[in-house]
Amino acid sequence: RRPASEGTALIQRSRLPSIQDFKWRVDVAISTSSLARALQPSILMMMKLSDGTAHRFEVPVAKFQELRYNVALILKEMNDLEKRSILKIQD
Repeated sequence: RRPASEGTALIQRSRLPSIQDFKWRVDVAISTSSLARALQPSILMMMKLSDGTAHRFEVPVAKFQELRYNVALILKEMNDLEKRSILKIQD
């Protein structure tokens, strides 16, 4: 009885959309309306998701570095978890 209910739960669970396309570029603002010379780089990113939505956002280089560091940390932790024998699927 339990395997049948687990199968139903897997079918009925909601899924988050996945990233279908990801583009980025570095922009440097030479001047702004408030500053004569800015020369501040920023990272522009655009994500297209599997549900058809697109998200565009801009972050300063320092925030991008923080994002990059945290993503690398999460990937390392996931890799460490996969290496633990208790979590490995036994054939």
